[in-house]
Amino acid sequence: MELMVFAGLPGTGKTSLARRLAELMPATFLRVDTIEAAISTVLQPFSHNPVGYVAAEWVGEEQLRSGRDVVIDAVNDVHIARQGWIELAARTGARLTFVEVVCSDLGEHRRRLESRTPDWPGQGDPTWYDVVSRAWEPFGVPRLLVDNLGDPEQHAQQLHGLLTAHPDQVLGVLDPNIDVGPTPADGPQLMAPATSGPPVGPVPTTGRVPRAEPVTGPVGVRRGP
Repeated sequence: MELMVFAGLPGTGKTSLARRLAELMPATFLRVDTIEAAISTVLQPFSHNPVGYVAAEWVGEEQLRSGRDVVIDAVNDVHIARQGWIELAARTGARLTFVEVVCSDLGEHRRRLESRTPDWPGQGDPTWYDVVSRAWEPFGVPRLLVDNLGDPEQHAQQLHGLLTAHPDQVLGVLDPNIDVGPTPADGPQLMAPATSGPPVGPVPTTGRVPRAEPVTGPVGVRRGP
């Protein structure tokens, strides 16, 4: 793997050169100015600010405009967070798919949470109470639902296969001639806009959460407006 580090004063054309080299390699293009601008925009005040989302959105926009696919890993528990990705897709012309990941076995969910270790210094992990007491706003657009029990690699392969098999429908183009029925119970499922989200408030530490019924007719994941 290659790490190319450009240096130079503003105005020397290093950004254009670095972006073009990334296109040719190909490689992901990351611009420090973008992240710094996002941080300076939202750190007033720091408490409850969306700095991580704004930084990821801005960097993601540069990636999309450079012709790269982008996968976002975030909680996205509120409408305002999800709306940011919808607007990003609209600005860049990208096809947007929301994927909601759940773990229907609460005991396994808690075990995974409490056995995690931080990936980076200063990274905080939520407690089980933080998770079960967190408010979750229902999705207002169709999305893919993955119950992530069992082998995550198998789920990833199933998800990739679903997107590959029906790209026009899943990624935003509604086609009444394509019928995507329910997938196996342990695989990704196309879901209509949810009327409720994951449980909130105190919940048992064992047992299973009822699964929502998969959509059986043509459903597309909404693109940005």
